[in-house]
Amino acid sequence: MIQIRLDTDGAIRSLAQTATNLQQGKKLYGVLGEALRTIHKQRFEKEQASPEGEKWQPLSPKYRARKKRNADKVLIKDGYLKDLLRYQTNDKGVVFGSDRKYARLHQFGSNKASGRGSGVPARPWLGVSKKNEDYLLAKTEHFIRRIISQS
Repeated sequence: MIQIRLDTDGAIRSLAQTATNLQQGKKLYGVLGEALRTIHKQRFEKEQASPEGEKWQPLSPKYRARKKRNADKVLIKDGYLKDLLRYQTNDKGVVFGSDRKYARLHQFGSNKASGRGSGVPARPWLGVSKKNEDYLLAKTEHFIRRIISQS
């Protein structure tokens, strides 16, 4: 005679632990915050383009001539904008961006003359593309699979 014995207590404990872990989203949102930081740093360092892939408008010849560091890079002078990207997490989500005063100016541009030129063109740097969304989704799936396998 063959006997099969099922221990549902262990399975229930494991499922309860998995559910508890999945309800604590702060860890997941921390992973996504780091992924967003990576995406945006790459945008500054390699792509020099908006989330949609549109190249940022080049620097004016006048500004480029007087720019001492990173003269060939748009939106990178000393690197503060790309290096000081921040995120905050809680159990419900992640907020990502920059606290630099000029971050908004570069994102949306300005037609207000500063006395040196005719304003700053919009060079959208904040946001995610379809490819970025797929990457974030893959990170989320990996995180969930890891939680399930640990339970």
